[in-house]
Amino acid sequence: MGKYEHYHQHEHIKILFVLKKRNYDKGVSYGLKTSCNLVATALEKYGIDSKIVEVFDGNCIDREVYHYKPTHVFLEAIWVEPKKVKELLKLYPKIHFYVRIHSKIPFLAHEGMSVTWIYDYAKIDMHTNNFNISFNNKQAVRDFEQSMGIKSVYAPNIYLFNKLEHVTPNLGCHLRIGCFGANRELKNALNQALAAIEFADENDFLIEFHINVSSVEKGGEGIVKNLRSLFRHSRHRLVEWSWMSHSLFLELVKTMDLGMAVSFSESFCIVAADFVSQNIPIVGSKEIEFLNHLYVADPSDVTDIKRKLSFAYYAGFINLQRLNEYGLHRHNERAIKEWLELLHVCKYHNE
Repeated sequence: MGKYEHYHQHEHIKILFVLKKRNYDKGVSYGLKTSCNLVATALEKYGIDSKIVEVFDGNCIDREVYHYKPTHVFLEAIWVEPKKVKELLKLYPKIHFYVRIHSKIPFLAHEGMSVTWIYDYAKIDMHTNNFNISFNNKQAVRDFEQSMGIKSVYAPNIYLFNKLEHVTPNLGCHLRIGCFGANRELKNALNQALAAIEFADENDFLIEFHINVSSVEKGGEGIVKNLRSLFRHSRHRLVEWSWMSHSLFLELVKTMDLGMAVSFSESFCIVAADFVSQNIPIVGSKEIEFLNHLYVADPSDVTDIKRKLSFAYYAGFINLQRLNEYGLHRHNERAIKEWLELLHVCKYHNE
């Protein structure tokens, strides 16, 4: 057990989360936005106010900071030019700024300027007292410090949810499998689709394989095209969904029989947390740290994914997916502690 020791606060903490505006319809949510909403909601009970804004470019940040007057600003993901960060730090020397990165190295490798800008951010950090690079993943914090000598802080995702009653799995021959999220190479959608088809054929099921599609996602067109071709040549059905609000997405997740998130790289995976929160069995990879090892498959091995999918389905009859719920609760406890210490709200002491 432990306890929190509160720091003496001279000012009320107000966080401004700043995201680059995307070409989505109003009300539509996506990973970064959902992450900020969930963190803001969790910190609210500790008396911390937050605001989430979407801006067209770095030149709009000044206006948002001026009007909200935050104590902390989190620039979500790598999109604000280092020279703009320098300008903001000079304009607001009493406000602490962070660039909060939501990707590990494999994903960042696809972004041509990511390493250059991270080095530039690190130089800014060395010469100022009110700026930090932050990651939402501890391994990323460690990797960048050990491999590149770049220090950063840990600002993890938080995903609070209420426990739901056990729902008996579908006993019929038709199953709905959700493999949601952005269509990117490292998300591994085609391998997962092949594993789902093998699982269905071996168990004499007919499946609907549900995915997200969006014209906004660059590079995703080829992945969707291959998935369409795969299901066109099978007896199973591919179902495509546009992006939607997080609340509507959770309603969709509730209708699934199984979830899949067996990706090659994840810094957290909100989609997996969505399935856990709705008490729906989901198979993931070791990249999703809160998943129990029984629900973890090798993303490069279709046979292993198929076996874990079969296990997840039949274990659902005894509600064994609750193990994932326990893992997510443990993550949340640690994540809240990290945020409170990062913001100097309080220090946690083990007893």
